[in-house]
Amino acid sequence: MNSFSAASSEPAAEGNLGCMDRYELRERLAEGSAGVLYAALDTVAGSAVSLLLLPAPLAAAPGALDQLRGELASVARFRHPGVAHLLHLTQLWELDPAARAETGAEPGAAALVADLPTGPTLCAWRQQFPQGRIPVDKALDVIWELAEALDALHGADLAHGALHAGTVRMTLRGPVMLGAALDAYVHQAMARLGLGAVDSGDESGEMHGDLLALAQVAEELLPASSDAPWLGVLAGVRDSSAAHVSARQFAGALRESAEAEIGTMVASAPDERAADVLSPATPGPEPMAAPAAAVPDSEGSLAGAASQEGASAPVLFAPPARSPRASRVLNIALVFAALAVVALIVFVVLSQRRPPVQPRNELPWEPLKQDKRPTPTFAWRATLPAMAPGQQLRFRAYGQTRVLAMVLTADRLTIQEKTGRDETRELVGKDVSSWSAGDVLAVVKGPDSLAAYRNGECLVIAPCPLERWRLVRWDQVGGLVPTGLSSQKIGRLVFADDFMHGENEFGPWKPESGEWTMHALQNPIRSANPFSFLGKGSNAAASAGHWFWRNYRLTCSAHPLAGSAFGMSFCRQDAENTYDLRWRSVEGVATLELSRVAAGQRQALASRALPFQASSWVSLAASQLDGLLVVAVDGHEVFRVADKAPLLGGGVALWTDGGQGTVFDDVTVGPVDDLAATPATGGLLPTSLLPSGELASTEAAPQCLLGGVLLENATVTVTGDLGSRSAPVTLFARQSGPKAVRLRLVPGSPWQAEIVAVGPAGESVLTKEEIAPPQSTGTLALTVLHREAWGTLDGRVIAHASRVPVLGRGHGGVEAPADAPFAPTQLAVSPAIALANIDNRVETFTHEQSMQNWNSPVLAWTPDYTSSVPLYWHRSDFWRDASVSADMAGLSKLDEVQTWGIALAEEGVEDGSAARRWELYLTPNTQPSKTRDLYLRAPGCEPESLPSKGTVKSLSLVRRGNRLLAKRNGRVIWHGKLP
Repeated sequence: MNSFSAASSEPAAEGNLGCMDRYELRERLAEGSAGVLYAALDTVAGSAVSLLLLPAPLAAAPGALDQLRGELASVARFRHPGVAHLLHLTQLWELDPAARAETGAEPGAAALVADLPTGPTLCAWRQQFPQGRIPVDKALDVIWELAEALDALHGADLAHGALHAGTVRMTLRGPVMLGAALDAYVHQAMARLGLGAVDSGDESGEMHGDLLALAQVAEELLPASSDAPWLGVLAGVRDSSAAHVSARQFAGALRESAEAEIGTMVASAPDERAADVLSPATPGPEPMAAPAAAVPDSEGSLAGAASQEGASAPVLFAPPARSPRASRVLNIALVFAALAVVALIVFVVLSQRRPPVQPRNELPWEPLKQDKRPTPTFAWRATLPAMAPGQQLRFRAYGQTRVLAMVLTADRLTIQEKTGRDETRELVGKDVSSWSAGDVLAVVKGPDSLAAYRNGECLVIAPCPLERWRLVRWDQVGGLVPTGLSSQKIGRLVFADDFMHGENEFGPWKPESGEWTMHALQNPIRSANPFSFLGKGSNAAASAGHWFWRNYRLTCSAHPLAGSAFGMSFCRQDAENTYDLRWRSVEGVATLELSRVAAGQRQALASRALPFQASSWVSLAASQLDGLLVVAVDGHEVFRVADKAPLLGGGVALWTDGGQGTVFDDVTVGPVDDLAATPATGGLLPTSLLPSGELASTEAAPQCLLGGVLLENATVTVTGDLGSRSAPVTLFARQSGPKAVRLRLVPGSPWQAEIVAVGPAGESVLTKEEIAPPQSTGTLALTVLHREAWGTLDGRVIAHASRVPVLGRGHGGVEAPADAPFAPTQLAVSPAIALANIDNRVETFTHEQSMQNWNSPVLAWTPDYTSSVPLYWHRSDFWRDASVSADMAGLSKLDEVQTWGIALAEEGVEDGSAARRWELYLTPNTQPSKTRDLYLRAPGCEPESLPSKGTVKSLSLVRRGNRLLAKRNGRVIWHGKLP
């Protein structure tokens, strides 16, 4: 049964018909009792798919989708180049108004998702020919390839059930059928629910239905005339006795009837003729007669009768040994196979006459170790012997698109990248002094970099793309065998200790020197936890952590007692290899100093005279990200320095010296999730992918990318000369491979701001707005938060877009055209955090009696007596950006005939009235069957109707700078500029 019909005989107009979750509807292909078939774009994967929207009762029935999913497993396993592959069965929960209007679907609708080949439908493809008439040879080729795909389906006990010109796509490789085998399964599922006719389950009948559908396609493609030689074949296949005929038998008979008519039949042996007689009752081949009209003969074979001069003769189908085109292909293949055999014989003979030759530039590498399932970030360590000339060690990481190789010789270390058979380039190289016995080599694969360390000090670091790495392998040449070669997985680092331990229990801390005890504060004013960590003595230290901790931020609170110095260490392998932050008195002046200790040699990186008060709490923070070290005191940045040879990483330590000791508390270790680069600090990191490796005010680059920080929700900020530019400047976030979200500032008259989503298929402009020209030196920022993105210029929102299709973690940065590069004075990336909702003070009404003295509802909420509906205001002098939301489902249950909504007002609310306010509200539900209307009222404007189809669970108003956003069920449905 073929329940699908083409949506139109003409090619459907393409466009955005709406979004359903991650899928953007582009074109309606076909529709029928089994559902509606759409062409769509998977905005996450960036690929074209087809969506078969299933009937609503099927999605709503408990357990029906799970049972259907199990039945479709055989369809999902089927592979053939002529059949679109079924991907999965899914439910769609986020539907925008356009998609609902187009499909009539509600949240929870079910759809079958399959690949959508690139190319027009068969209906549209035929229009390229004059008057839509396809040459006979091309039409026969299409029919034959469809027949091969159908026979492959039938061989897997599957029937297509929905074949017609609208469900066939013409690709460069040939026709591809959509919706294969889905029709029958959907109807069976509907029948189980009593929503359709019960399917007989006769597979042979369904397969014969496919044959009839193929005949209908053939009739549409082949020229129609009263004397066409294939009319008898088309008539014969429609007889019920033709159920045993395969699709290729039918296509072969069509071809031979046409070739016999025009005199181009390729000579072949009698037993290879496609029209030989074959039926269940007569298995042997018989000659094929002229086309005739279809009548069942006495033996049950398929017969036909022609309308030429009243003559009639039987015509029967048999599987051709091969089609004429297949015969020609086979002959060519045999010729090439013979030539290949001859070439192989010649090669063997010649190779035996001369000794084997070692491939040029290929060393006899011997394997050491490998890891077939590496994690995204990992580290390897090994202890090396003394290296002799000719000995080499190689580390290779195999990714999806490239191979990274680190090659170590006695005097040089290089990192290479191979992207093709002969496409190898050196990313970074460095001459090194001779390796001594006992030197420790560490190779660290970060999220976007590969680095090598010698005895804890960085030698080289190279950027690498964000992709999955599937294999890691170690090899050696010359008998170099390192000892202790082992790997360590590295995940997201989270460590916190508030010292709530038992007496004399130190938890993860290991005292190394001095006296350390758990200390109970006599006056715990900082928190309800009275316990802290007290250290005393000369050069007292206590450590925690592991050697593979790296690229993190360490914070702690310290309470120095009388006469003591204090500090902390990070990236600490041991006391001889670490970064030290120490605050002590030097010649009577309190000084904060940051030092680097490597192999016992101390080097001061930064110092500053900074007094501290004994017996007072102070907060310290220090971070290291691939060589960029940042130190802050009580939240204020004090040092920002770059270490050109950063330490590998390691644990942390608390340090105190002399006096009565120091009390420590609230130690945390976490990843560095923000990064800022300025010329004054020496610039960006080696992993920043800048051409110069540094951000210098005198240098301009086409792209500045901040490496080491990968965020999904991020704010990217750049400061520089924007107003005098004549070429665009683009900020980007979530950049991973070809995907990114971009904010483009385009000079002109007027200037424009664009938010663009970039994917494998190209870029799509999400929004474009005209803006005022920027100042000469300005700050441009791009924020991406979940499915929203907005840009700001000097603090004012200039563009906003919702339903951003690009998701996932990625880099941030800035870029400009190569012929007009941009030199930023500062570039930064930081996490974007959602605005917290205003405290739910409506609950104070329920405590009106019992909590009168605690929080008076009269003081918290002020009634507006000028409003026609009950309206209460809550006021704060501290709100600038704010988000307020209400649970409409809960409120509507209390009173369905009441108007419910939320409002925001500008400053100056006096006595319950406001000069300007914005209201988002639902009208009363006076009729149970009617949907409540949703309106937005702006100052001085009439209420604007907003989409409200379906259940409204929540409403939100969000103010960001000079923008107001209205949300329904968490999704933006309106946004505009505030006056």
